[in-house]
Amino acid sequence: MRVILTGGGTGGHVYPLLALAQTSGEEVELLYCGTPAGLEARLVPGRGLRFCPVSSGGVVGKGMRERIRGLARAARGVAEGVRILRDFRPDVVVSTGGYAGYPVSQAALLLRIPLVLLEPNARPGVVTRILGRFARAVCVGMPGTLAEFRGRGVWTGTPLRACLWQGDRRRAAGRFGLDPRRTTIFVVGGSQGSAAINRTVGEAVRYLRDRPDLQVLHQTGPRRADVTASQNGGALRYVQVDYIEEMGDAYAVADLVVARAGAGTCAEITALGLPAVLVPLRAASGHQVENARVLERAGAAVVIPEEALDGARLARVLTELLAEPGRLARMREAARSLGRPDAAEAVWNVVREAVRKR
Repeated sequence: MRVILTGGGTGGHVYPLLALAQTSGEEVELLYCGTPAGLEARLVPGRGLRFCPVSSGGVVGKGMRERIRGLARAARGVAEGVRILRDFRPDVVVSTGGYAGYPVSQAALLLRIPLVLLEPNARPGVVTRILGRFARAVCVGMPGTLAEFRGRGVWTGTPLRACLWQGDRRRAAGRFGLDPRRTTIFVVGGSQGSAAINRTVGEAVRYLRDRPDLQVLHQTGPRRADVTASQNGGALRYVQVDYIEEMGDAYAVADLVVARAGAGTCAEITALGLPAVLVPLRAASGHQVENARVLERAGAAVVIPEEALDGARLARVLTELLAEPGRLARMREAARSLGRPDAAEAVWNVVREAVRKR
């Protein structure tokens, strides 16, 4: 089976496709198409996958001049996509949508090649909503999104890296300088970090500094944006890390997660059954707010809007949650009810069915 993967720009569009590629098996020949300047251009070749750059440009949230330029680049990308598809002759195209996935996805529809879309967010993006009417199937990361696609939607979950299930709490303690006997709060604002979360965690730690039973593992991002607190001298153990490659270990040592509400993060914490305090990014077309509310309604997370975020409130929420082991246990079960550890295989089943019915 010959498969083209397409999408990019952000980790939420790239990592699910990389996870899918990781579980593809030897019977599948893969080609990844994405933008030459996006995250995918750096990540994909490093994973041993063949990468083919395609022109594209964003339109949503842009000024008129940028929209015109974006549309022109996208049109050029569709023409490039047609040439790539005629050369590679795929059996199916799998796309995470977005401006980076649009050109090759549109080319697939023009050439009548089966298109399978992957939508990790609770609120579908513009490209997914448009192309979803013509795709063979839309694999959704959250069950509530099914209604958006009128019978074409399939709840598969979002494909995740296999390493997430290979974490070890004691190994993590040694790796990060933690105590495996303490309750661990893992703070992650995404691969680049979050200035708002970094600043607030620094404030919250000062409220919690006399807790000898607690420790905080904080991925700050490589620039450590707005990390201002010095935590020396308190009973609380606090560890800052620029970037964590071994996320399986970080999650394995975590008893509670503080994070943004990107689709990838939500998929990870639900698949692993971790309770969370979520601070959704207000931008990103409201996707993160919708993702966070899905987990909140299920009882898997507490949501703090970014405009209401401060150190005292975060410390109070953490203290209240940690004081109720029964509530944390219920949150874990609620998270598992939304998670799909088998997501990659579930997506491949949909892809194989699309090829079979071609």
